[in-house]
Amino acid sequence: MSTLTFAIQMETDGEQYYLKQAALNKGTSLQRAFLLLAETEKKHADLLRKKDISSDSSISDDILNAEQTDLFSGKDDYKREAEVVPGQLEVYAVALDMEQKSIDLYQKMLIEAKDKQVKQLMKFLVKQEQDHFALFNELITLLRRPKDWVENAEFGNREEY
Repeated sequence: MSTLTFAIQMETDGEQYYLKQAALNKGTSLQRAFLLLAETEKKHADLLRKKDISSDSSISDDILNAEQTDLFSGKDDYKREAEVVPGQLEVYAVALDMEQKSIDLYQKMLIEAKDKQVKQLMKFLVKQEQDHFALFNELITLLRRPKDWVENAEFGNREEY
């Protein structure tokens, strides 16, 4: 399998997973979060489709056989239950974990790439995933602040934001 084909498939799998979760959580705040994640994965796949890589570079069997390459299969659905509904914080934490796994995978593929165009593609993907990791990390920080800072605003030192 070519590196580009593999990367497009991984992004498409992510989009489908998040769309399914959005449908399962229709009418909740999670639907919007999952739709945001699906749109991000779709944009990644669209960007990859526009890349012109003419080499026959392929992914090594070690990477294809690794468990981490199939990031979205086997993931549990977020189920809405009467007592506990996962919030945006939990969804963003899962997204953060998925972004980190994508970064790790693309960095491994970058190290193994021999073709200059494939190396450029992997660097591009790593940068994209790092940007999204930073975004979700910041969203988590912002969502946690109201829960973490319960003391009186008159007292204590807090970082500015």
